[in-house]
Amino acid sequence: MRRRSEQAGFDKNEPMEWKNGPYTLSDDRTRLDMDHVYESLQKAYWSSGRPRHIIEESFRNSLCFGLYCGDRQVGFTRIVGDKVVFSWFCDVWVDAEFRGQGLGQWMMRRVMEHPDVALTRQVLITGDAQAFYEKVGFERRELMVKAAKRDYR
Repeated sequence: MRRRSEQAGFDKNEPMEWKNGPYTLSDDRTRLDMDHVYESLQKAYWSSGRPRHIIEESFRNSLCFGLYCGDRQVGFTRIVGDKVVFSWFCDVWVDAEFRGQGLGQWMMRRVMEHPDVALTRQVLITGDAQAFYEKVGFERRELMVKAAKRDYR
């Protein structure tokens, strides 16, 4: 797979979308419902208490994906990376009422195939979903981490 910028006829300004029945995954940042993102991340163990301005800034600086059922946002994820070597999956989320339908795996597979992600080393950290991520091809490896100088989770 070629990088998005190398694809013939590719318009960098044109959002990419994938369909799965009534569900749509889009990398169109303008569709994101940041109220929904903020409220959802307040429920997550890795981000509860994270200030809204930090969430908004982190999404502005990432490749973002929204998962929608019609016009309603029901999930999201974001990628931090350089589009060449490295992609870090962050804030992977599917609303509780939509879990158990395979949407999380579908979303992850589409994001992993995205032209800005596909050729990169893809990493993430999880405290409780190792089995889920193994189903989409991730392997458990050692990781070294240096804590941030500010507490934002």
